[in-house]
Amino acid sequence: MPVLLSKFGLLSSITVRQVIDVHVSIEQFCDKLLAVGGDQAGNYVKMPGQKAQFVAELARDIAKKIDRVIETLGDLKI
Repeated sequence: MPVLLSKFGLLSSITVRQVIDVHVSIEQFCDKLLAVGGDQAGNYVKMPGQKAQFVAELARDIAKKIDRVIETLGDLKI
């Protein structure tokens, strides 16, 4: 981890913003599920079947953000 932290300053502000955005999106995922009718059940959220489309769209949105960050980080020469 210290090696990674020492290189963090080499990232552009755009890349840092993308990484933070992905982290926030993941953190808010369960909150969004609960807000549209999910039930907290231990470490997961149970969702009614009629919300499947919403869950799929939310997951795809997060996956796209993660893909963009991975692509950006893969292009770096650190």
